[in-house]
Amino acid sequence: MRIKAILASSSQELVQSQSANRQAALGAGTKLTIVAPHDCPPSTETEHDELVSAPAIFSEALRAEEEGFDAVTIDCTLDPGLRATQRACRIPVVGAGEAALCLALLLGDRFSVIMPIRESIGPMVAKIRRMGLWQRAASVRAVNLHVLDLGDCQRTLEALVQEGCRAVQEDGAEVIVLGCTAMGPVAGALAERLGIPVVEPGTAALKLAEAFAAPAWRACLSPRPMGEERGESPEPRSADQARQRCRPVGER
Repeated sequence: MRIKAILASSSQELVQSQSANRQAALGAGTKLTIVAPHDCPPSTETEHDELVSAPAIFSEALRAEEEGFDAVTIDCTLDPGLRATQRACRIPVVGAGEAALCLALLLGDRFSVIMPIRESIGPMVAKIRRMGLWQRAASVRAVNLHVLDLGDCQRTLEALVQEGCRAVQEDGAEVIVLGCTAMGPVAGALAERLGIPVVEPGTAALKLAEAFAAPAWRACLSPRPMGEERGESPEPRSADQARQRCRPVGER
């Protein structure tokens, strides 16, 4: 199995820093490729960054399908361009933000997300609300470190411990969701310091993508678009197409 992880960043340093950690989480038969599209900003932290990153991620995902990859992940918790990319691709596309938030629901009643900077809080709150999860959210906090500064693991860990303790003691969090995939290298150490589960979004997305692309699941979780089984040019999936398929034959 081959999975492509698409960063919402043009930084090759981020690619190098994430590769070993990500590959170690996958099965022996899964090969990971991480890419940082040149047209993305150096990091994606704000709504403006999301808008800039989305077209580049969309194009890279379509290229991944053409290259024969089995699944794609969007390696950013803000999930730039996720819905459009999912609808255009015929392979599983998993966003790190959605994957991490969904996993958090299985680990505790209330979760807190810790973002890199305060400007990232608003977009994450909006995402949680769109997913209908706000009642399960204890808080959304920030460590006030830019994404490209998170490579200083000791500094990042101490900042996360400080905000994580506040999330637990003041907000009642039972699970911590890391608000940036670049925080991944310190996830294990943070969980030990806090004594509660810590969800690392990049790995969460990869593990779900790996599962979704497995032959036993792919047929039911990623059905072929309308027309493909008849040899026609497939169209992107949509809710309207699904409703059309489910109408009685005489009414189509």
